Amino acid sequence: MPKILENVKEILLIEGSELLLKNGYTNLNIRDVAKNSGIAVGTFYNYFSNKDELVREIILNSWNRILVNINTLPNTEEPLKVKLISLSDYLNNFFKTYAPVFSAMTESNINQCPRENIFAHLHNIIEAIINNSIKKGEINPTLTSFKVAKILVPVMFFLPREKDLTFEEFYSILNLNEKS
Repeated sequence: MPKILENVKEILLIEGSELLLKNGYTNLNIRDVAKNSGIAVGTFYNYFSNKDELVREIILNSWNRILVNINTLPNTEEPLKVKLISLSDYLNNFFKTYAPVFSAMTESNINQCPRENIFAHLHNIIEAIINNSIKKGEINPTLTSFKVAKILVPVMFFLPREKDLTFEEFYSILNLNEKS
């Protein structure tokens, strides 16, 4: 009689995440994930069709935990600079963790990399933050909120890898016409 396993998918995600962060995307293999999860390799395929699907779900689960915090930023009473620096801090931690995975996935199979889904949502959050700051009379940017967000999204993705420039320093060169 086969043993009954509970929460197999959650266990696979936890073990897969640990191995992904320890070994990297390229060295992650299904056999190790299955072994560490206490299941047969065939059982893995009942939950995920391949390694990319597992990694995608690991990343999106992590992203969804961050969204709980950043989705509230547009409507807080904090000044724009504080909101954007807070957002940058969340993203810094996330991207430091997953940037190598994004790179490896993009080289391997661009269609499976969740980076673009994350960027699209991030763009919407930043645009909402900028729009709320404009409505409050806090800023009067020369660019539309859409364009400001288009600039900030890639900056927030690449800045964590930059050791000579912080987001706060970058923010100081933005011309958002802040009102005192």
